[in-house]
Order: sequence, then structure tokens, then C-alpha cells
Amino acid sequence: MTPIFYHNWRNGFSGGIIYDSYYYGLFGVIITNICLMIYMLFDTEVDYDFGSYLKELVPNDIKKLKMYDPTKIDLKKIVYMPRHLYLKNKGIS
Repeated sequence: MTPIFYHNWRNGFSGGIIYDSYYYGLFGVIITNICLMIYMLFDTEVDYDFGSYLKELVPNDIKKLKMYDPTKIDLKKIVYMPRHLYLKNKGIS
């Protein structure tokens, strides 16, 4: 109440706006960005089974990458099948 009274007193009770409209717009933007920055700061992927890391000599993802070789794909085995036939063969329809 005091800031509004002081503002009106200084401006001769002209009915001027004490806060500009861009303050209201910036408030939402700043609060949203602060929340996202805090989330990004503390967001991590954590595996709670720490013993599994000690058992793996080579991580499983690296093993998969070593097994996959796109140059050895046999293009003759790749068959195009329309969606409705694929769903029918899988028993999804």
C-alpha cells in the first residue's frame, strides 16, 4: 500500500501506472527460466546398482556398438511389407 501511495503522491494523484506492463511479462519468463536452470543443474541419470559397474569389463553399450556393423547388412534380406500386411502377420489387427 505504501509504494502505491508514495507513487501517487509524487505524481500528483494522476492515476499513472506504478509498474510497467513489461515487468509482468518478464516475471513469468524469469521464473520459468530459473526453474528450468535448477532442473538442468541437478538432472542426472543414476543407476542405483553400483555393483554392476564393477562386474562389467566393457560396458554393454560399447559391446553392442562393436557388434553392429552397417556395412555387413544384406540388402536382399530387407523386404518391404505394407503396414496392413505387417500388422496382420503379427496378429495385431
